[in-house]
Amino acid sequence: MAIRFTKPWLSAPDAAVIIPPRATAVLSDTAETTPRDRHIQTIAGKGRLGRQKAVGDGKRSLVEVAMLRYKTFRRCCLRLAQAHNNFVSARTLQQNHRGGAGPGAG
Repeated sequence: MAIRFTKPWLSAPDAAVIIPPRATAVLSDTAETTPRDRHIQTIAGKGRLGRQKAVGDGKRSLVEVAMLRYKTFRRCCLRLAQAHNNFVSARTLQQNHRGGAGPGAG
């Protein structure tokens, strides 16, 4: 049985989490270049907005907004469907209480 992930972050466990360094950040003292050091160098060369374009922060933000809108729309639709189901159930109970099946029974 194959496991099918419905959440994108579950299907990409090796995804990089990028937190932009502070404005006062300095390069580390290690001999190796770390991802944090690369971001600091990108900020020094291109500026903060240039780093955001290079990393793709704008695209991520657009995806987050699209997901928020989709979830809000789905939640609204589910609430409407639930309210409709409650209305239909109440009408059915009322008809059964009257003893008839039609609108004029009673």
